[in-house]
Amino acid sequence: MSWAADRKTSREEDIAYCLLGIFDINMPLVYGEGMKAFTRLQQEIVLVSNDQSLLAWDLLHPTANSATSALAHSPNEFRFAGSIVRNRDMQRRAYSVTNLGISIQLALIETHVSGMVLVGLNCSKELYREVPHTEFPNGVKLHRRFRIWIHLCRITYDTYSRVHHPSSKIFMGKSYATLGNPTPTDLFLSLKSPQPSIEGPTHSLPQNLGGNWNDSISSVLVTVAAGKLSQYGHTMKEVSPLGHFSIVPLKHPGASTMSHQLISCDGRSLIFSVFWNEYFWPHAWLYTVIPDPELQVCSEMARQVQWNCLFETHGHTQSNQCCNSVAAMHSLHKGIYDVYGGSLGPASGVEMDPVVIVESSALKDAFQKPVLIVSVIFQSSRKFAIA
Repeated sequence: MSWAADRKTSREEDIAYCLLGIFDINMPLVYGEGMKAFTRLQQEIVLVSNDQSLLAWDLLHPTANSATSALAHSPNEFRFAGSIVRNRDMQRRAYSVTNLGISIQLALIETHVSGMVLVGLNCSKELYREVPHTEFPNGVKLHRRFRIWIHLCRITYDTYSRVHHPSSKIFMGKSYATLGNPTPTDLFLSLKSPQPSIEGPTHSLPQNLGGNWNDSISSVLVTVAAGKLSQYGHTMKEVSPLGHFSIVPLKHPGASTMSHQLISCDGRSLIFSVFWNEYFWPHAWLYTVIPDPELQVCSEMARQVQWNCLFETHGHTQSNQCCNSVAAMHSLHKGIYDVYGGSLGPASGVEMDPVVIVESSALKDAFQKPVLIVSVIFQSSRKFAIA
């Protein structure tokens, strides 16, 4: 699907019909049905495959709590899915299209936001690292997989719609996904786009915080978790449900310049910056944690000229002194700390600040693009509700 993402056809229906051979699908050609043809193609794929990566697509321009069908509207929404592979070691259960939606069994974890759940798919984003080997002159590739989780919103007792805020898919810390005791749950995924009914206040992302909310094109892969850490090391001794959180790329990486990521949860925002060298490889990183109820502070920053380097991709390139060095990155974060307080990482020492663990070397995706792995653990005392 990602291979076909940029394909253009003269007739709308042909975007689906030109893929019939690739997926070995036979279905009637009905010109005049428009993009319903692509929906029919996906439904036919469900009949012959239990690969859940069909659900691992990204809404390219989501709004807060965007509710959609479980199936994608076009191949373009698989644009950033090229590194996604099936987890063949996971138990693969059959799923099917019914008159109530897609009937499927998924590992489910409740969140702190009433009506919102996370479900784990049987597919992962696969990255790799090249290491030398005595028997192979070109070395070998060590692969790592990061399981894909998606947000759902409960419509009725056992029917859910797909939602895309804070992003279409997320990655969770491995210990969190284990300790959270995900329960295999039989449910229906709606094939319509209903209005989600989320109880309680929702923290929508202010419109001025970047034009692209989707984090799939970022070169930083963020895994999230919530709970309490053990006294020694970074192992979790207790997990909590995730609350209102956002992971937003503010500025994407470039040669000899900085990228910025906003990671926010329950009143605290973490601005994470990476300086990329001339080979587009991560050279240094820094983050600052600020008090930020309902993202009001970051929204205010996005309106101020002095923080343009954080939020404007265009016009801030290698020639700009505010972006083109590690020293500039330190100066930027010191400015944020001086104005808004909080704590300047990585050794903040503030008890309730999130714990940030950055891997020492980047991995590569299927397109040989470097990806820096960052684990963020929100320290929380909330407990999972017992069903």
